[in-house]
Amino acid sequence: MAGRNELIAAVLLIMIIALVFLYFSFSEEKYQYEVQLENIAFKSNTYPDPKVFLKEIKERYYFIVSPELDYESKNNNSVNSINTLFVGVLSGLDKNVVTLIRVLDERNDLNYCQTNYGNIEVNERISVQECMVLLEDKSAVKIKASLPNDSLRLSEVILSRNSIEIKPKTVSEGTRISTLLLRAMYEETEEIIELINRLAKKLSD
Repeated sequence: MAGRNELIAAVLLIMIIALVFLYFSFSEEKYQYEVQLENIAFKSNTYPDPKVFLKEIKERYYFIVSPELDYESKNNNSVNSINTLFVGVLSGLDKNVVTLIRVLDERNDLNYCQTNYGNIEVNERISVQECMVLLEDKSAVKIKASLPNDSLRLSEVILSRNSIEIKPKTVSEGTRISTLLLRAMYEETEEIIELINRLAKKLSD
């Protein structure tokens, strides 16, 4: 009898494991193209080669930089770093850059956004609906960044038409990915970052 119960328990365990595997297999979004570079998974349904995509968008003028912000202010170092890098370098290249911070609630749903509308002296809170209007603007290249997610196998970069989405595994990965993307797009990146660091140091002294 004990042996039979153990067999039933083992079968049930196998069934549960199989169901969990199937759930995650089907719930994970699939992409037509996936390339691993610098220990980062680049995924896309449109662009088989990330370098081709980056070469296309580097000539664009209008960018919306849109990182996620945790309502409890956890992991927000990643947000600040990604935002500073992209806004700093793109502004240094005389691009039109709008900052659009997506603030999440306790359920990780979008609660509201904060934007500067491209003016560094502005910081306006806007509704989810107003936020979505900006994110759906087809004239802009959207650079979206998610909060760090340590359940990812590798950090990911999702490339779609007019959009780059950074999904870092850790806080430091967000900074690393942003720097790599900017270097791949613009040869002036290192010089601009050094200038930003010098100015920040001068202001803090």
